[in-house]
Amino acid sequence: MRNKIAAALNKIKQMKKAIIATFVFLAMQAIVPAVGTYLVTVFGQKAGVAVDVAAATLSPAVIAVELLFSYLLTVGALYAWRMLSPVSGLAVRRKAVPVALVLMLLFIVAANVINELLDLPDMAADMLPPLMRNPLCVACIALFGPVVEELVFRRVAIGSLLESGYRPMTAIAVSAALFAVVHINPAQMPVAFIMGLLLGWFYVRTGSVVVPVVCHVLNNSLGVLLFHLFPDAKLVPCFGGNAGALLVLAVCAAGSVLLVRLYARLTRCGVSEKEQANVKEI
Repeated sequence: MRNKIAAALNKIKQMKKAIIATFVFLAMQAIVPAVGTYLVTVFGQKAGVAVDVAAATLSPAVIAVELLFSYLLTVGALYAWRMLSPVSGLAVRRKAVPVALVLMLLFIVAANVINELLDLPDMAADMLPPLMRNPLCVACIALFGPVVEELVFRRVAIGSLLESGYRPMTAIAVSAALFAVVHINPAQMPVAFIMGLLLGWFYVRTGSVVVPVVCHVLNNSLGVLLFHLFPDAKLVPCFGGNAGALLVLAVCAAGSVLLVRLYARLTRCGVSEKEQANVKEI
């Protein structure tokens, strides 16, 4: 029993870098807005102006600036602590990119259907529309956010877990779980976990963050585009109800299996030689 407990604690210890990277990401998301709120309050008092702190700090422009600062500080902290390299993980297998993008499109369709079928509470439902109408917020959602999240949850989290001796599928699953948890919103967490598995697999197959970043940007950018073009559109009714939606999910799953096999053929292991034997299994 003691040996099992010791082994479990050792495994958790080996997750240290992945957990630290996740904590840094979350901490910056909390600290920067807190500092922003404090500064707005202080400057308002010094200027003798009555400031509606809640309204000011929840404005899309302020949120966008806070997001940018939190992203910069996250990357800066991970780089300062030598968890990130400025050049590593940037290689890309060009032939694999179109396959990955098509696979991502299938995921996007399936993810939206799953979200509608689960109908989980959406904590961001009221906050999201104003953000989607602010150009800087859109840039954070569609571009800057995906880049930073892939560096944190794929480059650092999966990379550190593989270096610690975790099997690739375990590293991918742990990273996907962390990725889901930081989304906090119940409506996003299941899909975030599945998306984390897919993006993690892309990363492990190539050792490159380029493909996951491109696919993540595609996912978020399409979300922004569809919000503006069809703000109230629902897929399940378009597919004829739950039965039709389940059929679409089955088609997406079958197509994904074929594309996963094709992607695996077009890519080679991009991780360390120590892990290449295991990576071939996935």
